[in-house]
Amino acid sequence: MKSITASERFVTSRIFATAARVHVIQLTVVSCQYEAGTDLGDGYMYARKNSYNAYIVKGHIVVVDTNVVTAAVRGEFIVGRREEPERYVEFSSEEVSRSFGYFVFDKSTGSLIEGLSHEQFVELIKKEGWEPL
Repeated sequence: MKSITASERFVTSRIFATAARVHVIQLTVVSCQYEAGTDLGDGYMYARKNSYNAYIVKGHIVVVDTNVVTAAVRGEFIVGRREEPERYVEFSSEEVSRSFGYFVFDKSTGSLIEGLSHEQFVELIKKEGWEPL
């Protein structure tokens, strides 16, 4: 068995120390992905990623895409409105919904209806007996 020299021990300890710092930096980046937001119950949050992008998230999973400008809880539902963004910096992905307007998210089933017009939304809240936004 080969013995390790002092310089090899020093290099090895520096590698482990660097790896530990990188791990801490990665944890910090992941944990800061969304700012703390408004609790919407059942683990759902209205969260901001930056000054112009707000989402509805559960943990680190986005359930209502970017540009949520208002959201409220109505029983088992999260209702709100998304606007078309003024800036498209993070909006180039095909995975991001472009159905702007009003939305209804069912927390119990995970289903989302989005892209409702104001008239459709008003009709829905009257039918359900919900308070307006």
